[in-house]
Amino acid sequence: MQETDCNQVCRVLGDRLVKSLDQSGLNCLTVLNRGLIQFVIGNKSSLFKDFMKNSTHIIEITRQPGQEALEKLGVFRWPLWTKEVSEFPWIYQEAETCYFLCGAVTVTPAGGGESVTMGQGDLVTFPAGLSCTWRIERDVKKHYRFG
Repeated sequence: MQETDCNQVCRVLGDRLVKSLDQSGLNCLTVLNRGLIQFVIGNKSSLFKDFMKNSTHIIEITRQPGQEALEKLGVFRWPLWTKEVSEFPWIYQEAETCYFLCGAVTVTPAGGGESVTMGQGDLVTFPAGLSCTWRIERDVKKHYRFG
């Protein structure tokens, strides 16, 4: 599968799925299951539903969500967090949703999972229980909320 499919990148990290939405909001998934790669469009697929039931560490990334969607979530009323270029371990005790105003980050799940890159303009949800390492490549400023 090429990274250009659905104008986004999706990866499975063991039991961790990185799900991205293209700009039209269409779910695009790549599911790696015992070496078999399947491409699934839409979240009504039984494969998607089965995977979701069995996955506990899903990182959701919406690339460049519209202003209306951000306002509906109240993103610009959330607290701000800033951090300079650095690297540190992090464990999500509860889910976090954040919107990157600037910066670039690579998050690597503990246990050697594949790294995921995110940054300016991305709306990201990290699940509770995720253990990872953050590598901040460009200073970050983001709105965030827990829970």
